[in-house]
Amino acid sequence: MKLRLIFTILSVFFALSLVSASEYRSHEKVKFPETPAGIRAKEVMDLINSGKPDEIEKFVNGNFAVAFRNAFPLDQHVGIIVRTHDLNKKLELNKIETSSEYRISCLLLSPSTSQLLSLDLQTEETAPNRITRMGFRPGGVYESSSAKKRSPQETTETGKSSKNKSRAPKSISQKELTKILDEFIDQLVEKDEFSGTVLVAKKGKPIYSKAVGYAHQGFKVPNKPDTKFCLASMNKMFTGTAIMQLVQQGKLNLDDKVGKHLPNYPNEDIRDKVTIHHLLTHTSGMGSYWREFFESPKKSEINTVSDYDNLANGNPLLFEPGERFEYSNCGPLVLGLIIEEIAGLSYDEYIRRFITGPAEMGNTDCYNISESIDNLAIGYTNGRSVGRSFNPRRNNLFMNPVKGGPAGGGYSTVEDLLKFDLALRNNILLNKENFDIMTTGKVNRNETNKYAYLFTEKFVNGERIVGHNGGTAGLNSHLAMYMNSGYTVAIMSNYDPPAAEKLAQKIENVLSYQ
Repeated sequence: MKLRLIFTILSVFFALSLVSASEYRSHEKVKFPETPAGIRAKEVMDLINSGKPDEIEKFVNGNFAVAFRNAFPLDQHVGIIVRTHDLNKKLELNKIETSSEYRISCLLLSPSTSQLLSLDLQTEETAPNRITRMGFRPGGVYESSSAKKRSPQETTETGKSSKNKSRAPKSISQKELTKILDEFIDQLVEKDEFSGTVLVAKKGKPIYSKAVGYAHQGFKVPNKPDTKFCLASMNKMFTGTAIMQLVQQGKLNLDDKVGKHLPNYPNEDIRDKVTIHHLLTHTSGMGSYWREFFESPKKSEINTVSDYDNLANGNPLLFEPGERFEYSNCGPLVLGLIIEEIAGLSYDEYIRRFITGPAEMGNTDCYNISESIDNLAIGYTNGRSVGRSFNPRRNNLFMNPVKGGPAGGGYSTVEDLLKFDLALRNNILLNKENFDIMTTGKVNRNETNKYAYLFTEKFVNGERIVGHNGGTAGLNSHLAMYMNSGYTVAIMSNYDPPAAEKLAQKIENVLSYQ
């Protein structure tokens, strides 16, 4: 959850190779512009390619503007760049999307995975032109011109695919799927890159399930299908669903300002300018609260939504609401307060009564991990996601909050995530109209990927996929709801990202490109 606050990294791994080596070589060489922003963008790409935490730390200290540098702990800045290296390996410039003197947006290509990574960067307008803002987001799969002719991926304003039915994926047998995934997971385990559980279902019926690694390494407690793993940012889907339930009941409107429901909210700009829509789409201008969290002398006592929000509500808006997308964990906190105000219940109690209860998700909650919880997995980190290096892996008990909330940090199982998917698709939690509103993309992130109301939406080879993922040191989770073919993919890991993301991408390739 924490690492997503600075940059949005939903990068995917091991994509289907659609381009031959000769096509890469024949691709016209693109160069970074000789502008302050272009020069910095090339430096960042070279830094990612190095993957060396010491070099990255030195660069961040010397080339990030003070406000950007101090917004979060140094290891989070370093960890994001290290993770980007681990996901993409070597990158090269593929396309300049927009460019001005002090701002650039470009696509970087990983030839080894065929994945595109979008880099947005902004610099100071005076020398030495330090970086004031930088973010990554997935750019999709690179396709040659011939592949594009075979597989157009055009998306309308409503998020519906207009031409992507031309290459509907073929079905795969359960036996074939099992063979492919068993071999791939075994490879990950052999390299100590995955520990956790995976579940693939077709129209609600599980067709593949596997658990590997240990929930507790010290006592050699194996992971099982009902092992509870940290959701990280996947909690946001529960928050989005709760808000849409209140919309469905007529208790709030998406264009309501925060102040309508929280008239005494201490931040005037948030109270008077920010709407429910802004909070749901990460366009509010709110940032994060992790610097305040780590500096809090009593962070172990932060247990309620108000406790978290008190760390955040004094921060000014980063930009005017609606101006752009920037991933924020503060927005869901405000939504949590609004849920509590309207429902007259604590956030946790609301989720239990109206989401996990009706969906029969008995192994899902925002547990206080200082207490004894049955079947709870301990997270283990190698440190790279936080800019460090641990060998052997260390547990993450002192690196994360004691208790999660509306922005993330709860716990669930792959079996319960399937139940959540089914409860949404079967209109148990929301009627069809509001489910569609919640999961239809609102903010363009690239040609095939949009952000909806605390859900993501993307199109892959004619398949519409909605869901969310989450990850930080010692944990990585993923839920993908394949809306056309009826597949559900749930993965939970007690290893650093991209443990679950690698596997999710492999499954996506198998299900979408057969």
